Amino acid sequence: MGRRVDLLEAIDFLGERDPFMRKWFAEHGFPVLTLEEDSFFSLVGMIMGQQLSSKAADTIFKRLNDLVEHDLSPQRALYLSDEELRGVGLSRQKCTYIRDLSRHFNEFPDIYKELHSFGADEVYRHLIKIKGIGPWTIEMFQIFTLGHLDVFSGGDLGLKNALIKFYGLPHDHNAEERIRFAERWSPYRSVASLMLWKALGT
Repeated sequence: MGRRVDLLEAIDFLGERDPFMRKWFAEHGFPVLTLEEDSFFSLVGMIMGQQLSSKAADTIFKRLNDLVEHDLSPQRALYLSDEELRGVGLSRQKCTYIRDLSRHFNEFPDIYKELHSFGADEVYRHLIKIKGIGPWTIEMFQIFTLGHLDVFSGGDLGLKNALIKFYGLPHDHNAEERIRFAERWSPYRSVASLMLWKALGT
């Protein structure tokens, strides 16, 4: 079970600044942020989830975890064969991604074990070197693993749809416009994002 982050200060701030969020909190309750604090475990899951439904990604992740007897570490994953990785349902491309992720964690343990102590820019600088990890994955990692509270993903489709639905942004607005719009929620843009994702699914 991961560590739950106390969001009450952020929720008070957002409720005071944003009438829509204040109303939504009153009617539906508060978002929750529970961290997966194992960086490697978390990134493997995020890579698996790319371009797959949550159900499919969860099934593949469970098969992989079972394969390594619930000891999913960089050392164990690095020595899995392509046949074993393909056998749990991973594409060839994602086999490459998992292997490169494992190699980075094995070769530079002092860096990747300390990601929790780095600022956003430094986290980005290290993770962007890994195959299969782009800006969106890094932003999700900062929120759901590192617990950074002021992250907004301009490229996230769910947040785009939420801003159209709840704030009336035009359908053709771009990522830069979303990022500028979200500045009103700083320094708690991650918490605003959690609320918007939850509202979109309600």
